[in-house]
Amino acid sequence: MKKKISPAVWSAISLLLIITSCSNAAPLENGFKMIKTEETFDSADAAGQYVNVETTEVNFTMVYLPADVTFPTGYTDTTIVSLDKPCFVGETEVTYELWYTVCTWATAGTGGSTGEGEYSFANTGREGSLGIDNAVPSADCDEPATNISYRDAIVWCNALTEWYNAATGSTDECVYRYGGNVLRDSNSETCDDAEAASAATGFRLLSVSEWEFAARYINDADGDSTICESGEYYPNDYSSGADAPYSVTSGAVDYDGDGDTEYTNDVTIGYNNSNNETCQVGSRSANALGLYDMNGNVSEFCFGAYGYIDGELKMNMRGGSYMNQPLYLRVSNVSHTAPDNAFYSFGIRLGKNQ
Repeated sequence: MKKKISPAVWSAISLLLIITSCSNAAPLENGFKMIKTEETFDSADAAGQYVNVETTEVNFTMVYLPADVTFPTGYTDTTIVSLDKPCFVGETEVTYELWYTVCTWATAGTGGSTGEGEYSFANTGREGSLGIDNAVPSADCDEPATNISYRDAIVWCNALTEWYNAATGSTDECVYRYGGNVLRDSNSETCDDAEAASAATGFRLLSVSEWEFAARYINDADGDSTICESGEYYPNDYSSGADAPYSVTSGAVDYDGDGDTEYTNDVTIGYNNSNNETCQVGSRSANALGLYDMNGNVSEFCFGAYGYIDGELKMNMRGGSYMNQPLYLRVSNVSHTAPDNAFYSFGIRLGKNQ
């Protein structure tokens, strides 16, 4: 059983970035192999390379996304975009264990580090869809953090950055600010107008374009910095990691070249296979980048406003949740919610600038 660490000693936690030369090569189409080596946040430079962040209690992994690779987006795959800078994306959705660890440090910590004990959250989160708000995490349980709002999500990303700095001696800058000040209170409507510091290397939400790139990427086998050919990306009507459209349940071929033939139910936690509750993160097959649950389990906040609907501000969400039918578990599907709306099918996937 894992031992929970009191808030008073968080500032003494040492975080180790494990750097190895291990290789986990995934076979893809046309003989191309994505070499998924373990790197650091500074050294990663190829799609699929990953960084393991390990503390004495909580671990998480982030995967590298390259910049300047054009890819199709939208419901018809006809809008072509690219990322203007490289970034990292969470291998899984944020677990409740990580959420709770950071929240405890940020709201009740007394060690004196910058940000420690200085945060306030409108919603304290819960373990998966059936958990109790603000309960101590279950031992060896990797359910996603849920019942949080967009405002909670961006403020928590700032808290994670300052917790990480305190634990490692890093000097990453918090991303989300208002009027130049770091946002530390998710009860405030100023969160809706948060400014994202573009050069900051702290933890954050993904943009909608970053999310879609992470969900669609298979390979750039010909090295032309374009993934617009069949087999290089997951099309609009596929779930991320699937080898066939959401409506197909048999007879597919190995479209993404990973050695398996998988359908929507194999790569998502949705209405058809969830038993109406979340599952532990990573319990279904990953996509070509090694990312889990890009579709299904919990809907993931993305940074920024979707727009106004009937006079009410809505914020971006992607991926769909355990409550959704396969139609809504496509890489192209878009959703939204009010910035203060917390629900037990909402969660977070981390982003980070290099």
